[in-house]
Amino acid sequence: MFPDTVWDGPARPLGPVRLYTAGLPVGLADRFTDDLGDAVGPIAAELDGLAGVEVCLFADRLPLDAQALGWPEGQQLRAISFGAERVLVLSAWNTLLVRRAGTFGLAHQAEWGLSGGDYPDPLGATVGHWYVSRLEGRVRRDHDSMRFAKLIRALPEEISWTASRIPERLLWNPEFQLSPIGDFAGFAVTAEGLDVIRNPDAATVRRLGAEWQSALLAEATGSESGTRGWIVGTVIVAGVLSLGALIAFVNLWSARRERANASERLTVPVVDDEQQPVDQR
Repeated sequence: MFPDTVWDGPARPLGPVRLYTAGLPVGLADRFTDDLGDAVGPIAAELDGLAGVEVCLFADRLPLDAQALGWPEGQQLRAISFGAERVLVLSAWNTLLVRRAGTFGLAHQAEWGLSGGDYPDPLGATVGHWYVSRLEGRVRRDHDSMRFAKLIRALPEEISWTASRIPERLLWNPEFQLSPIGDFAGFAVTAEGLDVIRNPDAATVRRLGAEWQSALLAEATGSESGTRGWIVGTVIVAGVLSLGALIAFVNLWSARRERANASERLTVPVVDDEQQPVDQR
């Protein structure tokens, strides 16, 4: 795919994946080998589908015509996964994002390898976010975010997890990649096992989606029925407390003002008797 590129050396093996680097110092290339190896491990073990995948990691800009691939003009393309070609292309311009981008891209490659491009989406992206969340230690935080989203009704009542298929060419910017939606994949795997993401069935995924949302709401409200009556009560109590605080402040201010006025009224001039004028008549 990159015939004019001078690679830093031979491919670095990462289990079933091969890593090629260009323009990177040996120490940095070693670091990224470890980072991407951390991602390959669980994805290869749980999803499989990574056999024959090549990762091409460039020091900065990707030697690709981003606009011809559909990327917006004026923006730098930092990551792209070619499913059919079994190639994941990454930029190391931000060293902190290489593992994140690599994990998300490798999940896409595994899904393509499993299905030949027939893997459902947005479930596919959701699974990718789940692997990123696990690798970055954000599982608990993402769950809390989704629970809050359900509580304030920011989450659609029903998500069509299998509405489309994963794209053959996945382009993205790792800076804006993070999403807590991977929490659903974690829920589904806990409930049904890994087969639910290895061989996703539309009816099963739809049922699990409804169960996940119900569980989020029940956890957020403390009620199996998911009633939101407690929210109204909380708002009323908060309003009463706020009004009480306002009244107390006004009363305190009025009392202080009254004391100040009284003090002014009591302050009268005092005349010394010794200084009174004497009648000389």
